[in-house]
Amino acid sequence: MRYARCMRMVALAVMVVACGGSEPSGECTDGATRECYQGPLGTEGVGPCVAGIETCVGGRFAGFCVGDVVPLVEHCDGIDEDCSGEIDDVVGAGGICSGADGCEGAMACVGDDVDCVAPARNECGVCGGAAVADVGGPCSAGNCSGQLVCNTAGDATECNAAPENACELCGGPVVIGLGDACASADSCAGTNVCNTAGDAAVCNAPLENECGLCGGPPVAIGATCSGDRGCVGVTACNTSGDAAECLLDSPCGHVVISELSTRSAVCSTDELIELYNPTARAIPLDGYTLRSQAVSSGNFTRLITFPAGTSIASHGFLLVASSRGSTGCSPGGYTSALTGNTVAADRTYAAVDIGATAGQIWLTTVDQDPTSPSDAIVVDLVGYGTVTSFEGAPAPAPPSGGSIERVANPTSTSTTMALGGGDHVAGNGQDADTNAADFVVQVLREPQNAASTVEP
Repeated sequence: MRYARCMRMVALAVMVVACGGSEPSGECTDGATRECYQGPLGTEGVGPCVAGIETCVGGRFAGFCVGDVVPLVEHCDGIDEDCSGEIDDVVGAGGICSGADGCEGAMACVGDDVDCVAPARNECGVCGGAAVADVGGPCSAGNCSGQLVCNTAGDATECNAAPENACELCGGPVVIGLGDACASADSCAGTNVCNTAGDAAVCNAPLENECGLCGGPPVAIGATCSGDRGCVGVTACNTSGDAAECLLDSPCGHVVISELSTRSAVCSTDELIELYNPTARAIPLDGYTLRSQAVSSGNFTRLITFPAGTSIASHGFLLVASSRGSTGCSPGGYTSALTGNTVAADRTYAAVDIGATAGQIWLTTVDQDPTSPSDAIVVDLVGYGTVTSFEGAPAPAPPSGGSIERVANPTSTSTTMALGGGDHVAGNGQDADTNAADFVVQVLREPQNAASTVEP
């Protein structure tokens, strides 16, 4: 066995094994026993170390101790062999050492050998620290995303998500001045708010609209507009500056019927109606209609409804004529008094015979029969010959192959309006609301179309 034991055996009063000890002392009765211990002081009763028995022989305790267990050299075996009160306190144990990951430990028995016993580092690098789960995992703080990292103590995780700035931008810079009063470039008042990126303050002051109203809705001004009876003007700001209203020209500016021919020497349906724009702006004719009214029945016939996109230029013309499909009428342009040139119609209508010597031609803003010359839909009316509807007084009837032409001004005559006359290219803008005063008879018609030179 591992323990070296000194045994004394007495047989038949003969000492067989002498283990040494103290000298015999005193007298005793043979066979009497007493405890004995031969180990170092302080080790008896510690660990496996125990006392033995000494027997009286020959009237003396001769110093032979049998059965005591004394200290031995300590080994790594889980037994306190040196009876020090500590198990496995072998040579080298207890010394300071460093483990594999740098944590400080102490030398101690590991199995049968002495090795360094040191704590391991946890996920946060703390020697001997408790395990910390989910380091590096996703996390969020408020509306910001981040990763779980070790706290300062290294015993738990915390979220490293960047904080929101005042504009709720994760990790954004400090934004100052929010809520402060400010003004736009055109002096509209506002306050500083976060910009779209959330990294700076911007002034939310509205801009002025076209009418000078801070924050007002967009207002389209300067566009051509119209009112009753086809009067035109331009859009302008209303009083409050939040919408446009139509400022009509005064006196009323509108498209007029400028020349009318009801027949030629060849054909009764060789008809033309010329329109003129005496205003300073182009006028759209979308939805306008030309209507003929029979003298005998009073019935209306729609000659044409102008399609979307039709307009007449400022001081320009538009020529409407019959399609001249009747027998005896040749198709094509119309012979003018200007060196034999022909002028093509811009729009045509089916030949209906509008009345050679008497009739009523209406220009309306919508496709609807008017109720009277003062009807709001009526833009212009020319009554000629013996008729019931006219402006002021009826105009004379156009001669065959000729026309009635609107004059340029109150002093214009047939002569001044004819080729070579002083008003020949002065336009046809006179509108006294009296057909008799506004029209003169021309023996030769001179139709003009959208391609003709503007007048004046």
